[in-house]
Formats: sequence, structure tokens, C-alpha cells
Amino acid sequence: MGHREDLLDGAKRCLLDKGYARTTARDIVAASGANLASIGCHYGSKDVLMRQALVETVAEWGAGFPGT
Repeated sequence: MGHREDLLDGAKRCLLDKGYARTTARDIVAASGANLASIGCHYGSKDVLMRQALVETVAEWGAGFPGT
């Protein structure tokens, strides 16, 4: 995976472990193995990255329900 995917994966893990409001950019970097500047480079901001992580996590959860 590239840094973009690593950051998204790390953000999803942080979202599940710490929640949206308590996750910091440094938490995401630690979980992803990417560097802090990669967030701005690939997503523009931590908030954009976290929103994307939330959307994808909810979609993955929804796909697990019968009839969807």
C-alpha cells in the first residue's frame, strides 16, 4: 500500500479505537507508519481524512447487514 492507503487504514483503526473527536493527527501517523506531512499532501487535512475514514467504515458495516 502507498501512504494514502496506509493513512486511511490507520485513520479507520483510530476511529474504532479512540473515536472521531479524540483521534489526533499524530495518532493516525503512529497507526499508519506514514509521516505527518503525508496527511496534508494526500488529504489536505486531518478532518478530511477522518471524514473519509468514517464514510468508508460505515459503508463496510452496512455491507455486512443482510439484504444490502
